[in-house]
Amino acid sequence: MRNALEKARRYLDDARTIVDGIEQENGYYTDRKSIRRAGRLAYKGVMIALNSFLGLANKNEHSISWYECKLAETDSMRSLRFHSLYCTLSLSMGFDGILLPSISSAGLEEADEFIEWIETKSVAT
Repeated sequence: MRNALEKARRYLDDARTIVDGIEQENGYYTDRKSIRRAGRLAYKGVMIALNSFLGLANKNEHSISWYECKLAETDSMRSLRFHSLYCTLSLSMGFDGILLPSISSAGLEEADEFIEWIETKSVAT
């Protein structure tokens, strides 16, 4: 699991590097394509960590609701947070390319916390 978590962190770091390099104009990012790429990378990092935690191969062959149910068995609040990550990283950033910096920042911060939670849970087991 350690390798998967390191890989997840690298994806998240790469996403953050992309976002940090995007210029802003009037309080908004100017490059929708880069926001999309960063969102997809960050979400992929979250999924790598989550799949590792659940003992799955790194294939996202389950629905979002399936992952939410599995997380709810462990921590119901974590399931809600995962749904927020899905909406922020995958949909708002990765699909829509939302240009509001506060959304990207909150999504990346939440992804960090989610991966940290997985790290602490994996150490405890």
